[in-house]
Amino acid sequence: MEILLGRDDINPDKPDEEGRTPLWGAAGGGHEGVVEILLGHGDFDLNKRDMFGFGQTPLYCAASKGYAGVVGILLERDDISPDESDISGETPLLCSARRGHESSRNYTRTVLIYPPATR
Repeated sequence: MEILLGRDDINPDKPDEEGRTPLWGAAGGGHEGVVEILLGHGDFDLNKRDMFGFGQTPLYCAASKGYAGVVGILLERDDISPDESDISGETPLLCSARRGHESSRNYTRTVLIYPPATR
């Protein structure tokens, strides 16, 4: 993966036909290591939504599945918007809470109350 990301002709933020980027896929799969590698290679739109699904961001996707490690990695970034909702208006925090994912819900709540600039 590192070799591919080092190539000039590889855009790690390029979406597929459904608007999902590699970061979106890694976050949605709970792949913490891949998320960290991707974030270390380039400038990403962390709030990019999938186009043909439900308008979910990588953070929303990870929070909806209870991947607290990925949620934590993404929320450490200053350029993440933790309150970006999907097309139904549901935020990552609300989705995580509704699905009973305690660990990601607690981390998301902490960042909403204490954004990175104040921690």
